[in-house]
Amino acid sequence: KDIKITPGNYELGIFGRYRINYWLATRIDLNYIKLSASDANSKNDFIRGRNLSFSNEMFAFSGRFDIFPPFLTVPEIWSKKGILVADFQAYLFVGIGGLYHAPTAIYNGERYDLRSLKTEGVSYSNMAAYMPTGIGFFFTIKKQHRLGFEFQWNWVFSDRIDDVSGYYVNASEMSSNPIAPLLANRRGELT
Repeated sequence: KDIKITPGNYELGIFGRYRINYWLATRIDLNYIKLSASDANSKNDFIRGRNLSFSNEMFAFSGRFDIFPPFLTVPEIWSKKGILVADFQAYLFVGIGGLYHAPTAIYNGERYDLRSLKTEGVSYSNMAAYMPTGIGFFFTIKKQHRLGFEFQWNWVFSDRIDDVSGYYVNASEMSSNPIAPLLANRRGELT
């Protein structure tokens, strides 16, 4: 209920799509994703009081199926001279992928790797599976230019992307590095 999109986050990627038939295409994606958040930006007093923050730079690879139902397609628009002017197609998609991630946090101007500090009290892999799902559309103009938009929701099968747990663990369960408990519970930094 309190998700905030942080300005400055971005995703860069490349993809290749192969159209199997009128209804179906396969696609592979390779993406670089920067994700970050800070409790200080929340309007919720409880979350703001937790005072945690993270940044995570991820590399993701996925394969998916794009489904083009005919009822989401507008027929091609032709000019009087018989030239294709534009067409429109909307599609649904679902797939499976894997991502490499490494959550970090800044403390006193220095960046720390949260996974190696075990701030959640457990060891976990920096690899995670995810399932991209969503909807998209594109226009093709004069058979040369394509402009499109996608809304994608990634179901990540890991609770470690932000390295924030539902509770504070005892310092004895963390790394022996003395900075670990300071990054796991940052409420003391609040005035």
